[in-house]
Amino acid sequence: MNIIHTSDWHLGQSFINQSRQAEHQQFLDWLLTQVQAHAIDAVIVAGDIFDTTSPPSYAREMYHEFIGQIFKTDCTLVILGGNHDSVAVLNESLPLFKSLNTHMIPNSLSDPADQVVTIPDRKTGAVGAIVCAIPFLRQRDLVVTHTGEGDEDKQARFKHAITDHYEAVYAAAVAKRDALGLSVPIIATGHLTALGAKVSESERDIYVGNLENYPKEAFPPADYIALGHIHRPQAVSASRHIYYSGSPIYLSFDELSYTKRVIKLSFNEHADSTHPNDQPAFTPQLTSLEIPCFQAMQVLSGSVSEIIADIQSFPLCPPEDKSPMTWVMVKINDPAFEGNVANTINEAAKGRAVVITKIMRERDHSRQSLSSQDQENLDDLTPMDVFAKRIERAPVADHIDANALQQLYRTVVDNVNQGISLHEDLLNKLPDDLAVLVEPVDVSVKPSREKKTTASSKSSPQPAAGKGA
Repeated sequence: MNIIHTSDWHLGQSFINQSRQAEHQQFLDWLLTQVQAHAIDAVIVAGDIFDTTSPPSYAREMYHEFIGQIFKTDCTLVILGGNHDSVAVLNESLPLFKSLNTHMIPNSLSDPADQVVTIPDRKTGAVGAIVCAIPFLRQRDLVVTHTGEGDEDKQARFKHAITDHYEAVYAAAVAKRDALGLSVPIIATGHLTALGAKVSESERDIYVGNLENYPKEAFPPADYIALGHIHRPQAVSASRHIYYSGSPIYLSFDELSYTKRVIKLSFNEHADSTHPNDQPAFTPQLTSLEIPCFQAMQVLSGSVSEIIADIQSFPLCPPEDKSPMTWVMVKINDPAFEGNVANTINEAAKGRAVVITKIMRERDHSRQSLSSQDQENLDDLTPMDVFAKRIERAPVADHIDANALQQLYRTVVDNVNQGISLHEDLLNKLPDDLAVLVEPVDVSVKPSREKKTTASSKSSPQPAAGKGA
């Protein structure tokens, strides 16, 4: 069996007012080419198909066109809903997808057996793998909130409910395998933040408190676990079978230091050992298929004069020229410069093959404020940044715990992002800090001045057989 694990497409995303339509189309075309070139039996998309719950029409058309194209290859498609996806939107085409060899699980289902998907060999039709198709799990779908219940108890019940759901779907997959009389690998999926995952700026918190750090030990003994939500490709806590594939395109500038990829996994025909529960164990063979960069992006950092010199190194681009433009974020480290930074930088970029997407000062963290000298705008700040700065400017009364107030505000933001009603239990939701462990991935060495961090569309690396994921 040959299977591709991908996730976090975020179709329809607008990146600082720049459309990603061309990039996404190029990625989907590239993915179809990989399906053919590597004789892929199934593609698993572990959540966040779309960037918003109301994706633009072109994103829906692109999505439906891809499903029609991959159907022609006899490849099975398994799609899981993510925290950015609307269950209603994903359900719209469910009846049609069933006839196109596409399995869509937008949310958790009441019958665990309905989340078990068999993957046939594209040549023989024989079942070669079984998938526990688990999407983003919403608290309101798994547990009932009790009036007066404390935050710790509520989180503990939800965590147990997530684990119980995994165990129930895994048990249904084992029962399915036994009923078929086969010895084939079992793959599980998920869309969450696992303990040990290294995050980037573009991820959104989806749970409160320690649920943002789901331990790898709580997953069922599947042969491979395909995760989504984290945009950096990585293994979870040095495991050899639990992986995030990462997003296929750069969703924030801090992601530029590593290569985007999908993960190709394959299994031997026979089990090579047994799991602790005495079920057959298949060791996955993993290969990274590096995705070409379809949009050049750079971070320029330094003094104003250094930034201007960097910008002027870009080629001239007449208005009628349709050549690709490089998207640039500028970080100014020049306290002595007293002019209008934005006007100076944008003037230098005129007529060049560059789009200045964001200009920000690298601030002295001892003097963080909302002053105009910092040249900040809302694109530079998270809601929590704004709230923290508001408290700095107008401190709360002595009898109010400022930290607790910020935690409560974070809970409000999390609930809004998840579409959860702000009910009376909100006062009990005071989340703990997130603990994030760093997992090494392929990271390029930055220049000593960190003048440029680049993802270039001119470099189109081809899949390297045998390169570990």
